[in-house]
Amino acid sequence: MTAAKIRRAKPTAKPVAGTVDLGPMQDYVGHLQSILQESAWPKSDRTRFRLKIAAISVLAEVGYQELKVSDICERAEVALGTFYNYFTEKSVIAAEALLDFGDALYLQAQSTARGSGDYQAILRTNQFFAAAYQRNCGLVRCLIQLEDQVPDFRLRWRERRLQWLQKIARSMARRSGHPEVPEILFMQVAYALEGLVFTYLYDVFVRQEPILQSHAGSPAHIAELLSVLWYRALYLQDPPADDVKHVRATLALHQEPIELRKSAGAKAR
Repeated sequence: MTAAKIRRAKPTAKPVAGTVDLGPMQDYVGHLQSILQESAWPKSDRTRFRLKIAAISVLAEVGYQELKVSDICERAEVALGTFYNYFTEKSVIAAEALLDFGDALYLQAQSTARGSGDYQAILRTNQFFAAAYQRNCGLVRCLIQLEDQVPDFRLRWRERRLQWLQKIARSMARRSGHPEVPEILFMQVAYALEGLVFTYLYDVFVRQEPILQSHAGSPAHIAELLSVLWYRALYLQDPPADDVKHVRATLALHQEPIELRKSAGAKAR
């Protein structure tokens, strides 16, 4: 995508005071438990939902490979035989529970950025994902585990990820002001930038890479770094300097250091 094809970004909206509303990502298991408490479902539906809450809880702690049906039943306080009235095996309940989690993740991320300016839309989305990955790193790990090991889950999860990427691409196209640019180009950029965010957050919060753990900073710092890089890739310019609070030095990474510029000017004189 050439510079000629990239619209100059619209002025960003003023930052919203306070933290981003994480919705169900604030405490996903607690969110599910509150749904159960507020429901008026029949007993059978409540039991099935309790099993899914238990599965999510255990998955977050031990991962998919160590997940046992007996542990799910113990956490849900039901007999082992009750499990098989609702699910055939652990892969089935794990897939259903994690797809629900992924749906909640994408839905909340979409609503988080709605109505924001160009940079703020990117920043608020990345703030959401950084905080959500930090608080649900065990479940994020399980998404990758199931994608590798459970073919049915792989197909269904990829469908959801494709839908999310299509939404990103459509948003890019709409904000670019260049409807003549082929849709596939926006999809390629969406894949690249979404991969940047996912891989970085996964390395920080799930793999816990030592160098990133030591230097990446808070979720707010991380989200801002990723947002500056995303914004530059899309608009070929820096975001408004007043909107960059934590990683201002990043804005100068592509520029010649001030000391060198002064030195070069002195020599020229």
